[in-house]
Amino acid sequence: MKKVQAEPFHVIGISVRTTNEHQQGVKDIGEFVELVFFSENVAGNIPNKTNADIYAIYTDYEGDFTKPYTTIIGCRVQHLDDIPEGMTARSFEGGNYLHLTARGNLHNGLVECSYVNAAISSRLETNPQRIFWSGLQTYSDVIRLVYAIRKGQISSISSRATFDLFGYSIGSFLSMILLMANPKGIFTHSKLFCFCGGMTIDRMYPISRYIMDSRAAIAMQKSFTELLSTDFANDPRLAHYQNSDNHKNESWFKTMLRYNFYQEDREKRIRELQHQIKSLVLKQDRVTPPIEALNTLKGGYRDIQ
Repeated sequence: MKKVQAEPFHVIGISVRTTNEHQQGVKDIGEFVELVFFSENVAGNIPNKTNADIYAIYTDYEGDFTKPYTTIIGCRVQHLDDIPEGMTARSFEGGNYLHLTARGNLHNGLVECSYVNAAISSRLETNPQRIFWSGLQTYSDVIRLVYAIRKGQISSISSRATFDLFGYSIGSFLSMILLMANPKGIFTHSKLFCFCGGMTIDRMYPISRYIMDSRAAIAMQKSFTELLSTDFANDPRLAHYQNSDNHKNESWFKTMLRYNFYQEDREKRIRELQHQIKSLVLKQDRVTPPIEALNTLKGGYRDIQ
């Protein structure tokens, strides 16, 4: 990613209005590009093209990224004097832009790359430890929220309220750590329901156009394998947080990274919590396979209820 200076330019193409809610944008844009732009040879009918490059423009947002927006697929043109019927034309101001290079192609071993997962995939491939640091932020936010409620600082919620945890997919991973850590006993009487989750992170297979691409997933698994094998020697900051003498609660993170590491400690703790945890995993789920939830929550010898 780098900043570049762009001159004003014009684009002619076709457009579709969509939203990212319920993954609708993935469906709409995919069908739009394949069934309209390419099958009807839209690019070939655009006059005065400056080159053969295809532009995808996301614009006219009603709000943040979850709100409806317009996608324009087209080509850069010299001017807007000749706009074919049924096409959209738009001028864009020059200025400073962020330039991101495409992450690769299938020939380089990259699969399941999409505009939905490109940002998180790039970040995780560069620094897989973001999984811990972003998780620590959320972990801390949840704990602060519970403390605030207990202190009566949120008037709409009783200070005597009870707290249960619901985790979906990677959220189950975080919820397991929260329950295992149980800081100051705030989750002693809490229940946890894991939906499509409950396994260690190495037994999840997140390569999906909706989650992360193959390079990011491989980098993440490789990084944590190396860190665990060397007791986090190459990352002193993370080593500090995974040392139970320094951070007893946060160090439960390392027990949920790989099934064969810290298995005895993990299963001992899950056994203590066995009546507080339930999991529902879909039989044909390839991202969070049911057998892996069984392996983690029931134990390698199936001696956890």
